[in-house]
This record gives sequence, structure tokens and C-alpha cells, in this order.
Amino acid sequence: MDRDLVNIVGANGWSNIKAGEAWGINNCYPVDLEDFPVTAWLQMHPRELWEGGRNGLKHVEWLKEKHSFPVYMQEKHDDIPSSKKYPLEKVKKLWPFSTPVRFSNSFCYMIGLAILLEYKKIHLSGVYLTTNIEVWTEAPGVAIWATIAAMNGIKVTENPQRLLIPFLYGYENRLPEPYLSEDAAAEVLVDERNYLRQLRYGYRYLRDKWYKGEYNGWAELLEKT
Repeated sequence: MDRDLVNIVGANGWSNIKAGEAWGINNCYPVDLEDFPVTAWLQMHPRELWEGGRNGLKHVEWLKEKHSFPVYMQEKHDDIPSSKKYPLEKVKKLWPFSTPVRFSNSFCYMIGLAILLEYKKIHLSGVYLTTNIEVWTEAPGVAIWATIAAMNGIKVTENPQRLLIPFLYGYENRLPEPYLSEDAAAEVLVDERNYLRQLRYGYRYLRDKWYKGEYNGWAELLEKT
């Protein structure tokens, strides 16, 4: 089978599918699956989570239906007719680093499977990763697996840009990306402006003095800056 392009599709990525195969995840279905070239699905949560309604009880009903594509899961389940055991041990062998392997979310498993099946191109469609959990614990792993794919000669693209946003640290001014929380965006804006950085560190200095009962206001500090 000639495997050219696979679209790894997030919750709102179905409208971006223009060509190639499509892989879905959890309960992130389009309005009508028949309108898209779906060739695989992943539900990688343990049974107690998905069966308990992690992705909605309707999703449990959907899993128990027969589909024209495999649904990769941790195990093959007799009551999930399209379930197929994910080839974890084979995908783990693709990890090129001396550190223990890291799969931080289901998109990592999807990219790993695409590498194993020797697709030529991977397109991340609607993989936003914007919640605190996704930003801090999951996005780095997805970026690593996208890098591993590139190391294996696979072309990796995304829409919208999330992990592959061009930036030259030190050569360019850094601005907050639109997926950041307001607090994180404020940190970026402050960090790139010396005067604001001085005020932030000054505030921390005065806060420490206040805790020690030595706080005398901002006047002395502002004179120094």
C-alpha cells in the first residue's frame, strides 16, 4: 500500500482536510464521517476512563459499532468490533534518544504510528493544545515526535501553526503566541522589555522586604532604576 499523506486531526481540524487519509481521535468526529477519507481512529485511554464517559457516553456507543477502519486502543476488546491493539512496543523502538520514551498524549501515538507505517507526509490539522495541561505537559512531547518524524525523512506540516511557528531566538523580538493564556502572554511581553523586567524584579524584591517587615514603598527602588 502506497502511504503518502496522513492527516492527524484534532477537534476542529476536519475542515482543513484537502487530500490524503485522515486519522481521528477520541470523540472528535466531523458532522459526517462518510465525507472524509478516514482510515484509522485512536482511543488510547484505559478502558475504565473511556467506558466511564471520559469522552462522553455516546462515544462508548460509537466504539461498540462496526466501522470501516481500525480503532487503535491499548488492547483488542471483544465488544469493540473495530478495535485493534496499538503496536506500542514497535513504536517505542522508534525513539532515538537515550532517555526513556515519552508519549505525552494521543497525538504522540498517532505520529509514532505514522512513522512506523512509513507515511511520506504527516499533516497536523487542528492540533491546538491550548489548555494548561496541553501547553505544559503535552505539547513538548508532540513536538518531539514531530521531530522524530522529520528525522525519518517525513515531511511534517500543520494548520494552524502551533508547534512549528518560525522564530529565531535573540535575532527577533518575541511576541506571545495566540494560544497562550493571558498570564503566560504577559510573561512573554514583560520578559522582552528591559524596563518592565526591572519593574517585575523590583516588585519581587519589595515583596520579599514586605514579608520581612522592611517595606518602605517604591520610591527608593524607583530612584535606583
